[in-house]
Amino acid sequence: EVSDADLAASGGEVARSREHADWGCITVLLPDGDVGGLELRSGPDGAWAPLVCPPGGLVVNLGELLPFWTNGRWVATRHRVMARPGETQRRRVSIPYFGLVSRSTELAPLVAGEAEPDDESMPGRDSGAKHLTAGEFFENHEVYSRRHATAPSAD
Repeated sequence: EVSDADLAASGGEVARSREHADWGCITVLLPDGDVGGLELRSGPDGAWAPLVCPPGGLVVNLGELLPFWTNGRWVATRHRVMARPGETQRRRVSIPYFGLVSRSTELAPLVAGEAEPDDESMPGRDSGAKHLTAGEFFENHEVYSRRHATAPSAD
């Protein structure tokens, strides 16, 4: 729960979970049906949009491994959770499932005949290395996420 004092001290909104994308393949989320606050980056300008899930619905976010397998065609879902006065400041409970892979899994395009992305387009890949593994990606995640935010980080 976010208090009125916390909201007042922060200018009317508190980040429960700052902007990020999940590390793995996909995340399946059973959101709190009574308390909102989940927001997604949306549109070409990267504006934040609240996600409204139908009752009993699931949310599926794409993770940061998918761009490697789709040669950049699918991008990770940038999201955050915000609290503002009213409904979103109440206690919130969501249930996530994070789909991950073995650390030895190669991160290379899955479609036969696809050109390999160059080192610059997929950071974390060592220059001259044939493929990046999921383990190498996880070990260098901070560098990757700073260089590959799909939308501006400013609000």
